[in-house]
Amino acid sequence: MPQSKTTTTRLAVIALIGGGLLLAAFAWRREQEQGRAGRDHAVVGKTYLPKVLPPLTAKTAIRADDLKGKVFLVNFWGWWCGPCQVEFPHLMELEKSLRDNPDFLFISVASSGDPNSDEDDPDLRDKTQSFLTEHQAETATYCDPQATEQRRIAALAGKEFFGFPLTVIIGRDGTLRGLWPGYRSGDELSMRAVIDESLSPRAHAGIPGNNAK
Repeated sequence: MPQSKTTTTRLAVIALIGGGLLLAAFAWRREQEQGRAGRDHAVVGKTYLPKVLPPLTAKTAIRADDLKGKVFLVNFWGWWCGPCQVEFPHLMELEKSLRDNPDFLFISVASSGDPNSDEDDPDLRDKTQSFLTEHQAETATYCDPQATEQRRIAALAGKEFFGFPLTVIIGRDGTLRGLWPGYRSGDELSMRAVIDESLSPRAHAGIPGNNAK
């Protein structure tokens, strides 16, 4: 008998999620085998500021000028991605604990999983919003058309693309302080340690023009 439209759609979603799992697992394993994750990753110390992240469920875009002088975390993820789903509640706890700190920003970048997509599909926005609602998450989300920002980060490591999830932390001076490809249980603890270190008065004092007299 011919497959129903619903069955075909479900199979497509399962295939997409399976592909995301394989992509994330491969990226994580390759980086972990090389001992390069978190503050030990090869890109740490290199300069990076997103040029622009258009709004997905957020109201306005984020631009480089909005981030200067702040410590911020950028998490690239997708509602369809298994490791992202496992990581998500831990990152929401992290975001909630730092929400009232004016010197820190949590930036959630949701993706369709297609690095060539312009990410303007209403389906991405709707599914992302449904996922946020299901998890009672209040965070705003942004998108990364053609994976422009992910590719910029990957280029710093001599790669074309990292996959999902991908998390980076940037210090007040605009340099990468940590990079986590994929997700491993407890990664959020090392992320918090890097954030706290980057927010410390000592780190702030080290920025040109911020030295106390």
